[in-house]
Amino acid sequence: MSLKKPDQCVVCASPYMAALGQYKNEFGRATDLFFCMECRSFSSPFSTPDPVSSSLKWHQSVEERNLNASGELLDFLTASGTKISRILDIGCGTGTLLRKAKERGIDGVGFDLDADSIRYGRETFGLDLRAEKWTPDLDVGHIDLITCIMVLEHIHYPRELIGDLAKAAKTHKCPIFVSVPFFEKDWWPHLLRDNQTPGFHPLKQPNIHVTHYTRDGMTKAFNQHGASGASEGRHRMWPGLVIAP
Repeated sequence: MSLKKPDQCVVCASPYMAALGQYKNEFGRATDLFFCMECRSFSSPFSTPDPVSSSLKWHQSVEERNLNASGELLDFLTASGTKISRILDIGCGTGTLLRKAKERGIDGVGFDLDADSIRYGRETFGLDLRAEKWTPDLDVGHIDLITCIMVLEHIHYPRELIGDLAKAAKTHKCPIFVSVPFFEKDWWPHLLRDNQTPGFHPLKQPNIHVTHYTRDGMTKAFNQHGASGASEGRHRMWPGLVIAP
């Protein structure tokens, strides 16, 4: 097997990359997988992005589950000492987290590129959702918590967004809660079997989940962009890190 390797890790920018193999998506198309020997993250930066389409039906199908998860997350952050009055949610979907926050008297603004999901959340729940690319230079008012939940695993080259999140956290002097399905060493045995065999496999959709982080890799990437550190954000549904500005 001869795979062209990326020049650097898409997570931590290390040049120490190894070609690991290929995994098939549901249509039988092969996706190259690479391993960073420094932060132990896996990535498929050369995979073909799926066409942009509406995720509204998906968000609606998991709405109740995510409402419960949102409540648990807010409970966890509050119990950990985070004072929350206004949330900036990047990759907000239909605004489920902001909907739960609103029930608790917490304000918020969300950004997502899925116009259908944004429209649904705005019209159905009266949320401040915006169908546009977020940048840290946009005026969103006072913010005391930034969230980015189950977004970064879908991005081929995530360091720009990680840098923007770190910049916004410093500007607002607030923490970030970032969640991805972390690919730690206890998942490595899955790499030895066919990802199309029925059952759980972290590479079941290698063209959709294209970047697979370790906690160390995620922490390093944020620290490289000026964050001061990270702590475990234990959560039943959304494993994550609380990033300090």
